[in-house]
Amino acid sequence: MRIQAQTQPLKSAPHALSLQPARQRLLTPEGEALTFPTDGTSFFLGSDVNRLVGPEDASPGQAEAHWRDGTLWLRGENALANGLPCADWTPLGDGGRIQLGDSEQPALSLAVLGDQPAGASKQTVALTYFGDATEPKISRGVSNQPGRLAKLLADSPAPVQVQGVLLRGGRIHHLAQAALPASMAAVGVAGLGACVAGLVQGVNTPLLVLGGLTALGGGLAAAANWKSMPAHWKAATQKLDLSGIPSQRVQVRSLNSAPSAQKFDEAWKTSLSSWPQARQVLFLSGHGYQNRAAGIHFEHIGKTVRGAEAIVLDACNGGQVEALLKLADSARVAVCSEHTVRSSGFPLEAMFGQTEFPQDSRALATSLVQSASGACPAESLVAVDLEALKGKLLPSMEKLARHLKAADKGEIKEALSHSETTDTAGKTTVDLGSFLAQLPQTAEVEATQQALNDTVLAMVGHGTLSFDRYSPPHMPESWRSLMNHLRG
Repeated sequence: MRIQAQTQPLKSAPHALSLQPARQRLLTPEGEALTFPTDGTSFFLGSDVNRLVGPEDASPGQAEAHWRDGTLWLRGENALANGLPCADWTPLGDGGRIQLGDSEQPALSLAVLGDQPAGASKQTVALTYFGDATEPKISRGVSNQPGRLAKLLADSPAPVQVQGVLLRGGRIHHLAQAALPASMAAVGVAGLGACVAGLVQGVNTPLLVLGGLTALGGGLAAAANWKSMPAHWKAATQKLDLSGIPSQRVQVRSLNSAPSAQKFDEAWKTSLSSWPQARQVLFLSGHGYQNRAAGIHFEHIGKTVRGAEAIVLDACNGGQVEALLKLADSARVAVCSEHTVRSSGFPLEAMFGQTEFPQDSRALATSLVQSASGACPAESLVAVDLEALKGKLLPSMEKLARHLKAADKGEIKEALSHSETTDTAGKTTVDLGSFLAQLPQTAEVEATQQALNDTVLAMVGHGTLSFDRYSPPHMPESWRSLMNHLRG
């Protein structure tokens, strides 16, 4: 529902991540997107969370909201903003939640969407699943995903077929990792024994020093690996049997081996041959880095995969420009996060349990992100137009880099230092939208902001796409030169 603005609207406030305020939506518990004014006009929320009303239709006691200073503000005697009472004006923030009455009530959530082409399709979605469960911290979450999909699709009319492979790592590797803490503890004990021997010999200083360092090193190594020992032992001794999954629509093999390009290629080609007329979606689940996810390098995916409609990166830090650029020729859209993803992974039931999916690829990606808003698996989740990333955002970043390199270096470095970083090690990755919002607003900056809005189709939570301050070789020369310039 759209609430009309008053006759003298206020100027729209900018967004902290450079996303257009007019793209803001409130998502109902059922996933319906409600449009509200972002020009400062007040609107009201009643007992029906599926309906917003203007000032002329408001009743006493209804919660009031309006957009200002780059976010939605809320107040109401019986309203909660992010779980807390908000009798006075309270900022909601990206991904914030509104509840009317008490914390047990359904919530409205704030998201960034866009106008997408209408039209639904019941055409089969062929999901190529490639899961890397070799890392203990996420092993359980990844290993459970095929079963979750099977349970979902057993009784669901969702037009989804799943085929792929789950890699659990070699048993010898897991046994060695499980034994590592005990081995290191034994080394530490041996070091203590050397210390005792040094004392018995009448304060043998070299032996005391050697024994002390050995004991310290062994103890620290044992402590560092102790928590992961049970997971490695479980992975080595328990056999995961996927043959009993009660669904013919989920055909995922479990292998006691590590991910490899060959296994990935086999999984992808099997989906293409099994469902040649289906909408192909590639789903990667596992650890994520700037250059790979689920143990497979993005460069290999870029060379192997063609014609996919969507790539879903259920992996940490997948929402980096450097990573997505390598996938731009493989699929039309991507779903990813620039942040750390929880070990349980994406909410598969919400994302793929739909009875039909939007026909347009961009609307499909938006729908997957929108469906995940109720249980956002990371600080942010975005739908990305890979065609716009390569054709609009990257050229805009090239022009922007040349412009910024000729500008005041101190001013640009200050903008970079005040930009939001993602949670990668070393905090070297920076949210692009935040960086653009910190810069002086010139024509080049505004053009890049527009390109970012064209590229980020949807966002739940808080975060757009990130870039690395240490730009890799496949990024444009002007951008790499700017990053080197700002580090100097």
